[in-house]
Amino acid sequence: MKKLNEIQLNEIEKHLTQETDTKHYCKLLTVKLWGQGKSQHEILEITGTPQSTLQRWVNTYKTQGIKQLLQDRRGGDIIKP
Repeated sequence: MKKLNEIQLNEIEKHLTQETDTKHYCKLLTVKLWGQGKSQHEILEITGTPQSTLQRWVNTYKTQGIKQLLQDRRGGDIIKP
């Protein structure tokens, strides 16, 4: 059973074919596999993505969209002099 609709899957596929950043590609592939109905265990075997990370990425995509999913969140507070 698919967990994402065709429009969402097509959006992810479009970004996958154009993505050059390895981390972003992994996020997109992970969400795509989940959206196609793959189990968390299957996704872990294919991508190495832990369950908690998978759930966070899927939730981000579903609630905030692809732009937020691909936003880098590294780093802490920026201290300005």
